[in-house]
Amino acid sequence: MTPSRRYLGLAILGLALAGCGGTFTTTSLLDVERFEGTLVDGITEQTGTVIESVDCPDEVTMETGNEFECSVTDDQGNTGSVEVTQGEDGDTSWILAGGIAINMSRLEETIREGLETQLGATIPSVECPEGIVIEAGNDFECTATDDAGATGVVAVTQHDDAGNITWELEQ
Repeated sequence: MTPSRRYLGLAILGLALAGCGGTFTTTSLLDVERFEGTLVDGITEQTGTVIESVDCPDEVTMETGNEFECSVTDDQGNTGSVEVTQGEDGDTSWILAGGIAINMSRLEETIREGLETQLGATIPSVECPEGIVIEAGNDFECTATDDAGATGVVAVTQHDDAGNITWELEQ
């Protein structure tokens, strides 16, 4: 190939590419599999609930302010949703929108320890109903038993869908 034909070929190729117009951009995608693992860890840490599965959209564009929703299933088969918002530098924040069950063994232990501190007595057991879903206003009662066998009712109040609760021994 002669030098003039080579330059002509390059010039035609350049014009063809220029004719495509626009600019080429690349889009970064969230590592969804890694994020799902982080979400499981975060929900378990926040609520104590064992999460069996998470299902987020397959492709999520990394963009500040981007919002998407994931579905989570706990170890009791309850399904809930998580609302996710992407922040700057790839950070994400999420809000549990309810639907999964409270980890009752963790709650019972928390109440038991709190009652022992509050009353200065040994509380061998606290029993709460199983399968209570995290949901604002979904209040319930547990039964505490002291070392003499006396029982008391503990009122549990759920303040929001994120698993924030308070409890109080009824008099």
